[in-house]
Amino acid sequence: MFGLAILQYYFYIKRVVLMEGKINNSFIKSYSKSYSDKVLNDFFSQKHHINGTELLEFCKPHQINLFILKEFFYKWKAETAKLKSPWFDYDHEEVKVALEHFMNILSKHILIGKEELRPLLEGAVENTILIIFSPYEFYLKEFRRPGFSRVTKVNLDELQKYVKINAHLLNRFITKFEEDGIEAVFNDDAIRMFNEVCELSRETPEDFESYLSQFSEIVPLQANSIYTNGEGQNDDVDMSTTEEENLHDQFVSDEQKTLLDDLNKETDEQKETIADQYPEDAGVGIKNSITLNQRFLFVNELFAGNIDEFEIVVNTIDNCPIQQEAFDFIRSNYIDNDTWEKDSDIVKEFLSIISRHFTT
Repeated sequence: MFGLAILQYYFYIKRVVLMEGKINNSFIKSYSKSYSDKVLNDFFSQKHHINGTELLEFCKPHQINLFILKEFFYKWKAETAKLKSPWFDYDHEEVKVALEHFMNILSKHILIGKEELRPLLEGAVENTILIIFSPYEFYLKEFRRPGFSRVTKVNLDELQKYVKINAHLLNRFITKFEEDGIEAVFNDDAIRMFNEVCELSRETPEDFESYLSQFSEIVPLQANSIYTNGEGQNDDVDMSTTEEENLHDQFVSDEQKTLLDDLNKETDEQKETIADQYPEDAGVGIKNSITLNQRFLFVNELFAGNIDEFEIVVNTIDNCPIQQEAFDFIRSNYIDNDTWEKDSDIVKEFLSIISRHFTT
């Protein structure tokens, strides 16, 4: 079980900070603009407006269309609220029925121009990339929407209508509201509650390869562009070596230093006692070093969506008394039999987390 660890709140804050660093938001924003330009130019080369039916099938992944409609109706709802006047009783039943009837008719006659659609589309593309690659960060963004100081059950139910990818986290969050009899909480309290839901979640994240293909039909998209710092390397891994060797070269031959050897330069004195390996203020488990974004990535890419296998591996590593034993376990089960690609950025990232776990 992914139970809450000691120092829960400390690690919650730590994860949020790490995740914000892991997701390349500037790339996502830039990509969303490029994608939107292409889709808008293609569609509006023949038409001046788009209607509601066309919006539902506007582009792929389909989640983008739903997020366009989500923002459209959120903004429409805000505009409708401005209609209210102190001179009329908008709470009267006849008025409410008439207004609902009017809104239903109006919703069947959506008509949006190119430039009016552009900001909705760009935002929808950004949110779709987040819900695929970093659902945790997507939901945090939703819970911090400008102008909303609270997260309500009504808001969550409304959001649920539009989320079709990695919706299990939202569904569990709504269930928690229902089980605890909660109608509304302040944003900070909602985020702490949501963090608990994420910690306890065991659902397998959705495979993002099919979504990458759909995006790439319009504008090429690679996962490592979303997860890296924009300079072609991982934030957490030092890719440089003194002889300009890459990590793959270090794995290739037993006659060369392997990555595991390089990461395990330990003197006899360093191996004397477990106490030396774990100072009093050292980390309290590799699970707490893996952000939720990384967890989704590792489960999908390294463990073929098998969250139970992922959990077994990190628990095994936690129980290794020394670093070398942990790397030997990974080598024998995943490297030597070519289950993992030795030069993969994701493998490098996973190994670097193991290394830091034993050296902090």
